[in-house]
Amino acid sequence: MSSQRIDAFLAERGLCARRKAEFFLRDNIITQSDQRITLPGHRINVLEPVHCNGKVIKEVDNYYIALNKPIRYLCSNYDKEQRDLAISLIPIAKNVRLHSVGRLDYFSQGLILFTNDGDFTKRVTHPSFEVEKEYILDLERSLTRLECDRITRGMVIDGVQYNVKQIDFLGAHKYSIILQEGKNREIRRIFESISVKIKNLNRIRIGSILLKDMAIGQYRYLTESEIKTFMD
Repeated sequence: MSSQRIDAFLAERGLCARRKAEFFLRDNIITQSDQRITLPGHRINVLEPVHCNGKVIKEVDNYYIALNKPIRYLCSNYDKEQRDLAISLIPIAKNVRLHSVGRLDYFSQGLILFTNDGDFTKRVTHPSFEVEKEYILDLERSLTRLECDRITRGMVIDGVQYNVKQIDFLGAHKYSIILQEGKNREIRRIFESISVKIKNLNRIRIGSILLKDMAIGQYRYLTESEIKTFMD
């Protein structure tokens, strides 16, 4: 039997996030072969239909979208402080449950991906796939050679290891930085630790996907070839 956890199944079909499956199963009647499912870890037979409140749960189309996120937009589907959400710039998100692929912090701008495909998200964000993310930084001053060496050797900050694959000087206090992980606020923590202020942080590349000439706030759908570079 080909099986799958019910929480993953529900998330794939856009009904709820995996972490909220427990509540979804509590508030709705989910059944397979007339057996009610109440636990997120329950494994279903993927070849047999699953019902939600008496209706068959159908497969949904997957969406893959790139957005040039403006500064002061949050990468979340909800914010109790009612700040602007990056996902609100994508009209189809009103009808399809999308999520951001990783994060780009509130005060940063640039390339961020959105999808409803959990497998795609894992392949882009999990460190084992070593997907490069490239950023352009505008600093308050240029780095010394010692500071550059310290950054590229890797740094431990508050017990957490941070690794930069590559850093290049572009001139006029500007640098290109390439990461392969994507820990929370990684670049900002690195530069805070050496007391260098970041004036602007712009992500220009995720894997083979480039920001190019997308205007701030503009979005586009990924091509099939772009999607395949992560899924092959």
